[in-house]
This record gives sequence, structure tokens and C-alpha cells, in this order.
Amino acid sequence: MKFVFDENFAPNLARALALLDNEHEVASVVDKYGRGLDDIDWIPRLADEDENWVILTIDKRISRNKKITEVWKQAGLTTFFFVGAWAHTSSWDRIVKTIGLWKNIVEKACQAKRGSVFKVLIKSKEIVELK
Repeated sequence: MKFVFDENFAPNLARALALLDNEHEVASVVDKYGRGLDDIDWIPRLADEDENWVILTIDKRISRNKKITEVWKQAGLTTFFFVGAWAHTSSWDRIVKTIGLWKNIVEKACQAKRGSVFKVLIKSKEIVELK
């Protein structure tokens, strides 16, 4: 599996997980494509590169902006939406909490059908598949 964190996560999180997880590729959108690339540009590029990429995002626009949603659905990549308080959590806390959830995220991603969608809740540390 290959995991990519969007620009809402510090690139250092992806770099740290890449060092800790020898079984999977972990990257940041910032490191792959540079800072400021629009979702409608990087999501299809990622899908064209390899259909095994999994997106990890705090960005609500992917599921709420019609144009971005269309591109995202067309890409068919499994996605984990970090919802709720994640958006208001410090970068350091995001890193610590995400590393704590990493094993569970990887297990869910490996068992999921391509294009599955999950929401990750910060308070309960729950990961729920959306139907």
C-alpha cells in the first residue's frame, strides 16, 4: 500500500511514518508535487501513477466542492477523512495522534476495497467506513 498525506498535514508526519513503516510507502503531497497544487490537479496525477495510493486528508472540500468531488470519485482512491476536531488541532498533536492510529489505519486500508471511504475521529480514535 501507498499512503499520501495532503497539504493539511505537516510533511514531517509523512516523513516520520516513512521511517517507521518499512512495509508501506508513505509520502506527503508537498514532497511529491510541491506546495499549493490544487486537489483537482494532484488527485488524478496520483491515481494515474498507481491505483494503490490511499489519501489521508483533513480537507472537507474534497467531499463538498462539486468539481473536486467529481475528480476525487473518478480517481477511485481509498480515502481517510480526518473529521471534527482534527482541523483545530496543533500540528504536533496531529502527528502524535496519527502515529498512534497508524496501525489501525493501515489494517483498514489493506482490507478495504479500492475507493473505500473512512472517517477518522480524533476524540474516540475511531475509524469508521462510510458506505
